[in-house]
Amino acid sequence: MNIDVSIEKRIPVSLSKTILIFKKPSDKKEKVKVFKYPPPFPLTLRHNNQPSWEDELPIPELTIQTSGNKVTLFWSMNLFLEAAEIKMYELLVCKETNKVSTSSMWKKTSITPDLLPMSFEVKIYNLGYTYYFALRAVDIYNRCTDFALQKTRI
Repeated sequence: MNIDVSIEKRIPVSLSKTILIFKKPSDKKEKVKVFKYPPPFPLTLRHNNQPSWEDELPIPELTIQTSGNKVTLFWSMNLFLEAAEIKMYELLVCKETNKVSTSSMWKKTSITPDLLPMSFEVKIYNLGYTYYFALRAVDIYNRCTDFALQKTRI
């Protein structure tokens, strides 16, 4: 059975949610579909710690600056002596659209830790959208920190 669906109105709920109300033309019942951003992160397996391993890394502190179609990400790590060595950073970028958000919307880039200062520049070719940037550190034991998340409209 095909149902003709039209968008009746758009109601912003918060910075991270938008509700679109769909309605069958011949019926007064409303169906609500939530387009929640940012989408869930891709699944990552958690590693067990071994007693001989150094401590897990802290979550990076991430800030962003925009200039035209360029986004520059800056981050710092509050490392301590017992922390494991950083193997790499993983950067995920997602563009907010009017589609249901899924974890496959994230685009992943690996960044080697030898970049000093800790920064990375991203060129954006589709202006007028909100972009989400998620950064995490990965240690030499392949343990990942939680993501540091920032968003900006370009």
